[in-house]
Amino acid sequence: DWLQLPGDRVNMRSPGRYTVEETRDLFNRYLLARGFTLLEIDGGLTVAKTDKINPAIVPRVEVAALAALQPHAFVRTSLDVGWLSAEKLSAELAPMISSNGKLTALTTTNRIEAMDAAINLRQVAQWLEQERSMKSLEALAPEFKLRYLPAEEAKLMLEQFLGVEKKQQSAMTPQ
Repeated sequence: DWLQLPGDRVNMRSPGRYTVEETRDLFNRYLLARGFTLLEIDGGLTVAKTDKINPAIVPRVEVAALAALQPHAFVRTSLDVGWLSAEKLSAELAPMISSNGKLTALTTTNRIEAMDAAINLRQVAQWLEQERSMKSLEALAPEFKLRYLPAEEAKLMLEQFLGVEKKQQSAMTPQ
């Protein structure tokens, strides 16, 4: 099934044998290079243009299942960003995905919906796991946005919590 196909041809010759999965991955590699992907839907194959693809037809997989997929399988997954900001991360991670991929920050749940070739999503997930580690958390101070607390009150609470002594204000002299 297809609505649109690339306008050129692929001519392949191999000295060895490929499984059906490896052959489909090889075709998908060439299709992705041209802005298309091959998806298995309801037991059939569909060729779809990646820039206009409906995310609902792209298979959803768990992050842990990415390692078992063929490298050029076009899939989507949900990435847990933990204590990091999904909005900021989606902008920072954009260069790590292909021109066929897409990252969407889900700010309410603080997750990133990612869609791309499995090999790219594996790399993003590995990088994200490193960034969420305790070592990374200890290296950064988290940012807190104050919504319902005046800054002066927050300052007093932090001073008490950190045990910061207030400096006595000295009287101003004419000098």
